[in-house]
Amino acid sequence: MKKIRKITSIICVLTVVLTLSGIVIPVEEVHAQDVSVVKIDPNIQFQTLEGWGINLAWWGNTIGNWPEDKRDEIGELLFGDNGLDMNIVRFNIGAGDNPTHDHMNSGCFLNAEMEGYEPEEGVWNWNGDEGQRDMLQIAKNKGVNIFEAFANSAPYWMTKSGCTAGNVLSLPNFKPEYTDAFAEYLVQVVKHARDYWGIDFRSLEPFNEPDGFWMKGRPQEGMIIWDTQNDILKSLHDKIEENGLDTQLTAMDVWSIDKLDDHYDYYEDITKSYLSQLNVHSYSGDNRRGVNAFVEQEGKRLWMSEFGCGDGNDHNNIENGTKLAEIIINDLREMKPDAWLYWQPVENEEDRDDAWGFIHANYKDTSYKYWIKKQYYTYGQFSKFIRAGYKLIDIGSKDAIGAYDEDSKKLVILMLNNTDSDINYNYDLSKFNEMDEYAVVHRTSSQENLAHIEDAFISNKQLTAIAKAKSITTYVVSNIDYIPLGQVKEVDNNIVGIDINEFNYVGNWNNENGNHISDVRDSYAEFTFEGTGVKLYGNKGRDYGMVGVSVDDGAEIWIDLFSEVSKEDTYIFSSKRLAPGTHKIKVRVTGDKNPFSQGCGVGINCARGIDYRGEQINISKTDDREITDVKLGIDFYIDGKKHYDYEYLDTFDNTKQTYLKANGGNNALTHWAGDFLKLNSSKNGPAVIEITNLDDRDIENVTVHIDFKIDGTWHYDYEDISNLDGIINLTLDAHNGNFNIIKNRYEGDYLK
Repeated sequence: MKKIRKITSIICVLTVVLTLSGIVIPVEEVHAQDVSVVKIDPNIQFQTLEGWGINLAWWGNTIGNWPEDKRDEIGELLFGDNGLDMNIVRFNIGAGDNPTHDHMNSGCFLNAEMEGYEPEEGVWNWNGDEGQRDMLQIAKNKGVNIFEAFANSAPYWMTKSGCTAGNVLSLPNFKPEYTDAFAEYLVQVVKHARDYWGIDFRSLEPFNEPDGFWMKGRPQEGMIIWDTQNDILKSLHDKIEENGLDTQLTAMDVWSIDKLDDHYDYYEDITKSYLSQLNVHSYSGDNRRGVNAFVEQEGKRLWMSEFGCGDGNDHNNIENGTKLAEIIINDLREMKPDAWLYWQPVENEEDRDDAWGFIHANYKDTSYKYWIKKQYYTYGQFSKFIRAGYKLIDIGSKDAIGAYDEDSKKLVILMLNNTDSDINYNYDLSKFNEMDEYAVVHRTSSQENLAHIEDAFISNKQLTAIAKAKSITTYVVSNIDYIPLGQVKEVDNNIVGIDINEFNYVGNWNNENGNHISDVRDSYAEFTFEGTGVKLYGNKGRDYGMVGVSVDDGAEIWIDLFSEVSKEDTYIFSSKRLAPGTHKIKVRVTGDKNPFSQGCGVGINCARGIDYRGEQINISKTDDREITDVKLGIDFYIDGKKHYDYEYLDTFDNTKQTYLKANGGNNALTHWAGDFLKLNSSKNGPAVIEITNLDDRDIENVTVHIDFKIDGTWHYDYEDISNLDGIINLTLDAHNGNFNIIKNRYEGDYLK
């Protein structure tokens, strides 16, 4: 129940957050000058995160053979509540190399030779790969709840070269006659895991970088495979059904973002229909938005299933952390995977110059020592706070991500500062309704490791803080709610055509780094969308000039894209509220610029069509009590003066439609009483308040309230709405609420 309050009222709640360091550092003073404003809009929502995870394979083969207490210690660091708290694990179904070979046992590839479960055709060994299996169980015991099985290669006796590292000259290495045998091998391992290990693999991936550069005699498993991918996937589908498994199929773990759609297009339609998920690696490529667009169109789940980085022998090198953060942020913002997984979280300390692991460990001696690297703490800035089930939301900086959880009412802001200078940020939370008066802050920098620093306070829905040079900072705001607006459809600038949700380019445009750019006067782009609003995102910088934007062939608005700092994927334009239907936005290169700009460029990144649904109050009788005298009211301020209106809704079963108009009104004592609520009794369905700011006056402190009688006794409830640009869904629950008699009325939680 929300009592009557000013919009700026704040609920103060003590929040306890687990940290790895336990360090509390004094908060820095933030000065007003040179503050970068970052707007956050929870109404523009993207993927719901399934979680964070890692791949087992080599490190599991090693650490899983450490003493029980030591391997549990590593498991706690990765999967435990006090560690990275990851919830996804990929398990490597080993191929088992030719027993006469010895080329997978050196440097960071130490123990990369994975035991298989069918070392010879028709001979099964379920006792192999003990180390990786032990780490799999530790992960499950610590709360991991999503498992995927994957293969790097078929068993050596199914390969052309007789070697699971590849063929000569990076040629295809799979013998097509073993298609069904390979499928049977993988399915039997998955079935055995379910029946004997207690592990239900949600998905199975038979390939890993099938377009890679795998060669015979190299230090890790890998198999180039082309023509038989379709046949293997179809055989797997049949055998999964024959064995009564619920496991889904995944493909194809390409090493470059730019290659995923091409590989997918190679598949037959029937093969595509068998796939529930697509996996990609972020080692190369930049077509993230293109991947997101086609995966969404295909209706598949998307994972970034493998990435690793790290240079030099300094465990505390913050550059390794900022590089990792940059990749994760770019992936989550543009490619929008449902999960993000690291490759090998533990690697050999002896080969520390090349090892990517979060943790370096002594692989060759029995000291069982290990060292934690900056990548570990960086990953924790994401995994510990942006949890499974959180939804990614719009945030106006390419160096940040925002996430919101509807259940816990938490907002998470993660900001990367990869520059050599501190940056002052003002995070604009005005799109939210109410919140705690502070954010809990954790930071990783050259001197800090997931350090809990002093809380950042929020004033007037503005969170102001410093992003230290070369740092990753996470802010968590609790008890924060927002007013739902509507549905958002994001369309990448590379979706080209003349239909709805496509860009049509006329004139001279170039595609640079995934953005369409032009500096030729009167070149233009048109984007047609369906909804009631649109937002445009693009580039700003020293080489950019004036862009002309118009909606539905209306008046053109000029916007200056010049900026001293280069910005991509940044907000450019937002339309006014439009009537429901199909609309067109036109973006024109004017050829003009301000005196400081070095060019007249215009860059387009994406458009977001918005369908504002309107405020909805579902009024329905839920029990046999007599509910009468239902009165719907609205109070608000225009330029500091209070206005109000109310209407009776004849009976509780009579649903009507209401409209709030913000102009007009008659003087009534100290208030303005106007015809702001208009009932339309011809409408069926829920009562709807359409709150629209029709002019430029300052309209704020909007309160919606309902008064009614239950068996002759008055009840009431109030809800605040931040402003007239917001939308709120309100449901009247007439049989619920803890009642308190206030002024001879019962106050309950009726409006939600």
